[in-house]
Amino acid sequence: PRRLTSDHMFVGVGSDEAIDALLRCFCVPGCDRILTCPPTYGMYAVSAHVNDVAIVKVPLGPAPAFALDVTAVCDALTREAHVKLVYLCSPGNPTGS
Repeated sequence: PRRLTSDHMFVGVGSDEAIDALLRCFCVPGCDRILTCPPTYGMYAVSAHVNDVAIVKVPLGPAPAFALDVTAVCDALTREAHVKLVYLCSPGNPTGS
């Protein structure tokens, strides 16, 4: 198995900075997309908007479970071109699931 080293680490000032840095590193503005599963943390959409990256949304299941729809996520990744990042929260924000 591969070993994790300091080359695999990112140190940032909170999650907002990491979210933005990932978009800037891996997404081409006006071309690429990210996938999110709303309801979810709002900073994904804010950073995508600031960086001119489109969002593919695959909603979570209904309350109270707010389950990830794995089939729908896989279908979206097959159907949608240029998805470079998928943001999955555990535990979910704001759902806590």
